[in-house]
Amino acid sequence: MTSIRETFGRLVYTHKTHEKQVEMLITTSRGLRWAELLLIALAAGGAIGVLLGSGFPFQLATAILATLATAVTLYQLSFDPDRSIEDHRKSARRLWLIRERYINLLADIADGAIDEEEARHRRDNLLADLHAVYQDSPPTSRRAYAAAQTALKLHEEMTFSDGEIDQFLPASLRATD
Repeated sequence: MTSIRETFGRLVYTHKTHEKQVEMLITTSRGLRWAELLLIALAAGGAIGVLLGSGFPFQLATAILATLATAVTLYQLSFDPDRSIEDHRKSARRLWLIRERYINLLADIADGAIDEEEARHRRDNLLADLHAVYQDSPPTSRRAYAAAQTALKLHEEMTFSDGEIDQFLPASLRATD
């Protein structure tokens, strides 16, 4: 049971890290899109100024803005943040299901609903499923792991009090009243 709990703990962190990686990638992607839009707009304005006969400094600024806009566009095309976002979301969804299966396994063990042999069998199946997800998952960053650690330890994003859970349940299923 100790190994099951340890694997569950690592799984919780991995799942939350992928979620935090998605948040970071979305922020970066939006920033790049806004930067690209701003640079293109400024370069277009500069091009109009060049057509109206502005001097060399205006031409130079326009060339620099157009080059920067091209660089941002090329970076986005080669980096493909939308693909990375979707890959991390897919991993997080798959990890969530396995995480929930681990919770159910731990509950079944604690309730005595399954014997040791069945627990080992289910553990081994879950490890195989987890291995398959890990093989297909994109790498996460240290920053995403640190954000996950903060979310789990300080902000308690994975925990609920009995009272919070009871708010979602009908009175007949509540733990407290």
